[in-house]
Amino acid sequence: MPEEIYPDLFRIKVPLPESPLKYLNSYVIKGDGRNLLIDTGLNREECKQALLGGLYQLNIDLSTIEIFITHLHADHFGLLASLAGPDTIVYFNRPDAEIIENWQGFEPMIRYAAIHGFPEETLRTAISQHPGYKYGTDWVPEMSILNDKDRIDIGRYSFECIETPGHTQGHTCLYEPDKKFLIAGDHIRYYPEYPVLVG
Repeated sequence: MPEEIYPDLFRIKVPLPESPLKYLNSYVIKGDGRNLLIDTGLNREECKQALLGGLYQLNIDLSTIEIFITHLHADHFGLLASLAGPDTIVYFNRPDAEIIENWQGFEPMIRYAAIHGFPEETLRTAISQHPGYKYGTDWVPEMSILNDKDRIDIGRYSFECIETPGHTQGHTCLYEPDKKFLIAGDHIRYYPEYPVLVG
């Protein structure tokens, strides 16, 4: 069941099976005729059903959503291909987009690690079990690149993009200056006494 955090801003808990994190916080902002979804969950059926179920309960059709992805990791990005249609606006950051654009698979990393003494088969086994490998997206739609200080206006909210590199090269948070809250993705830890919405 989606939880209303602020007027027209809802949290959907998307389960992350077999993960100590337990779930991802996906946020939905309802607007007039269009809605914003922030982060998606892994490319797994459990995640998809939870997210689609939450959108259904909010009476939101996929054709009305725009999607903002805070960063490249599979628990935030993985379901994108299942949700985005050919006309869906997908907001993303330039540094993480460049990783996708230049992606050559895991082989260059494996070769580099082997040159420096890391056992190749150990690394291959580790990669094969990694959620990003197992549950990443199959397809990357065209993305609308946002930079630091760019804005997204949706419904009663006007968000400012704040680049927060570290967790990934292009991790980006959304700050609402009038309401004074931050949608932080994986950038900072959650403390219940402060108005920060985390992934």
